[in-house]
Amino acid sequence: GVAILAANPLPQNQPIRGVVIGGIRPVKGQLDALMWLSESVKSCVPFTLDFAGPIIDPHYGEKFLAAVGENARAQYCGELSPDETKDLIDSADFLLNSSVSEGASNAILEALAAGRPVAARAIPGNAGLLASAPADIALLFADDKEGVSSFYTWLKKIGSSPPQETIRLAQRFVTGSFSLESELDALEGVYNQVLLASE
Repeated sequence: GVAILAANPLPQNQPIRGVVIGGIRPVKGQLDALMWLSESVKSCVPFTLDFAGPIIDPHYGEKFLAAVGENARAQYCGELSPDETKDLIDSADFLLNSSVSEGASNAILEALAAGRPVAARAIPGNAGLLASAPADIALLFADDKEGVSSFYTWLKKIGSSPPQETIRLAQRFVTGSFSLESELDALEGVYNQVLLASE
């Protein structure tokens, strides 16, 4: 199992369980995720967040651990092995990507491959992965008031324990959109463009 390094008693009602994967540093936006978690109480959205990843920025990490300690719906699992990370994602209802800046997120692809819906801050890297994904399995949201409100609405819709159809839809999307064949086709297109430009 996954050891919980910082935790509080969870609410009595079974909440929607989310995970946030990534090193603890400003660019990953974990403090923003905790703020969204705190503000969700006003919207009556019962969800929790499990955070996993090493503390890379000590100053940010100190603020993060303090914020986790003040939020009964947050837990910090520390740095996990690949197998432990997979187990954590498998046990969750959704993955949240709160990064301020990022390329293609492996955690997003891993969550979709596990059949878990993904909510992600609308930044170019996340949009590149999720712009064509069905709304049932993915949400790109702005970090303004309206965007975060849409995140809460999406959570109410997906609920806890994703149904089998949602799991299959997520898995079909990731295998269809990011298969080895599609990646090779994309690389071939780039290669051909380079050849044309050099002629």
